[in-house]
Amino acid sequence: MLTPTASQSHLLALCNTMLKRGNLPSTVRILDMGCGDAHMLAYLARTLPPLYKDRNFEFYGFEVGDIGWQSDNYLERTIEFLHEQAPGYSWKDRIGFFSASDSWPYQSGSFDVIISNQVFEHVQQHALVFGEIRRCLTPGGVSIHLFPLHETIYEVHAHMPFVHWIRQSGWRQKLMLAFARLGLTRKYKEEMHFRGWRNLKEFAATYSAVLGSMTNYKSSEQITALAEKAGLTAEFSYTKNFFSTKLLSMFKRNPGCYALPSWVDAATFPILKRLASITLILRQREVGQRRNPVQSVSS
Repeated sequence: MLTPTASQSHLLALCNTMLKRGNLPSTVRILDMGCGDAHMLAYLARTLPPLYKDRNFEFYGFEVGDIGWQSDNYLERTIEFLHEQAPGYSWKDRIGFFSASDSWPYQSGSFDVIISNQVFEHVQQHALVFGEIRRCLTPGGVSIHLFPLHETIYEVHAHMPFVHWIRQSGWRQKLMLAFARLGLTRKYKEEMHFRGWRNLKEFAATYSAVLGSMTNYKSSEQITALAEKAGLTAEFSYTKNFFSTKLLSMFKRNPGCYALPSWVDAATFPILKRLASITLILRQREVGQRRNPVQSVSS
């Protein structure tokens, strides 16, 4: 079994926290939005059901296929991985692969929990995604997301500070080259074998273009406005818990569940959002519709 990352432990603790305080249906449906290599999905599928022996769980996930990150055999490889790591589920019918511009192939009110791990900074069509979250959540459902905001100082993909604040590609390239020459070459070394860059100048030019096309950072104010426009409430509570979970993970410990948010969350958020990923909790503003069966992603 794979050792969970701090991000995965944090999202599990949040799912557990929300489920313990909610009115659980007999079958809990969870969707991993932008599930990537499906490690988060496998971790949830292994860990959550033993905590709720009187409930059934159904896990779903999807990835978008037009961002150029996934290999041609992504779907087959992901399903095989899930069968190995979390057997007992019909993964072939529960993992989707479609365009980022498509509406999600699920009926309205399908999921009790929707999660994502380091996905929102890559979303290009926020209105579509927020609208689909709103549509696909059950009444009383919750959507949980971990990702960096525009305000964060350190850009985690380039492993450099400030570079995501510069939208003009030429100036961003110059800043990245300057940082690389100062010794910030982690990304340069990590991806040299498949990017094929031969020097720091090529790296700066190539990865500046990657950041420009593959990331779309939003501020906390923009995220709140987008959520409200889609009919969702947005809160950034539990952001501080990610930092405490990262500390616990150094000692191979997991939080399990979190206490209710307090004034400390609001007081620390303006600082923490500049240091690392934040936690976003989304809920529908109104309730009243019934949950529908999940439409097959293969249909």
